[in-house]
Amino acid sequence: MYCKIVSRVEGDVNENQLGKLVGRQAYPTVLLLDSDGEVLGKLGSTRTVDALRGLGRKGEAFARFKKLAEEGDRNAMIEVTISRLEMKSTTVEDATKKVGDRDDFTEKQKKRWAQAELSNKIQLWGRGRDANERADGARKLYDLYKEGQRPVTDSDVLRFWTCVMAHAESIRDVEGYEKGLEEVRERYGKRTGYWKKWFAKHESKLKRLKETEK
Repeated sequence: MYCKIVSRVEGDVNENQLGKLVGRQAYPTVLLLDSDGEVLGKLGSTRTVDALRGLGRKGEAFARFKKLAEEGDRNAMIEVTISRLEMKSTTVEDATKKVGDRDDFTEKQKKRWAQAELSNKIQLWGRGRDANERADGARKLYDLYKEGQRPVTDSDVLRFWTCVMAHAESIRDVEGYEKGLEEVRERYGKRTGYWKKWFAKHESKLKRLKETEK
């Protein structure tokens, strides 16, 4: 077990140790690590008993595949690489180099790879440092939306659809904006507080878009 209490002491060499290991996460975040310090799984906002048990099962499978991969088992190496891609502890470029030809992937592995690749694109394109980068990223994610690609995980849903809606608004695509709002509402519509303001803001924007379309 590793417990890091943020000290905020200037010069503390361990101040950002966990952040460097797993990147920026929700607080609190539950991590499962092996003896080498590699992340085998993580949980963000969903911390139920079933979710924790699922995390344990996934971690055990990851550790088992990791051992087999080190012994030269290709299928185990594929499983480990996809898991790392899903947790963003590797990049799409490095994962692609690692697995090489993907013709021997099972259908399940192909689906997991596609979702993990989409997730990485969402995280990369949805974090522009300035207005131009954000606009370019929103356009790229909008193109993925038009191709029929859809995010699966909670961490991707809001970022993906917010970007799609931003580009849809810029090109006056009422249908695209409304679709994004519906998708976010399906996932977060029952929440209160911040979300009530979020939906009110975007419903107002949708109303204005529809009025300008007439």
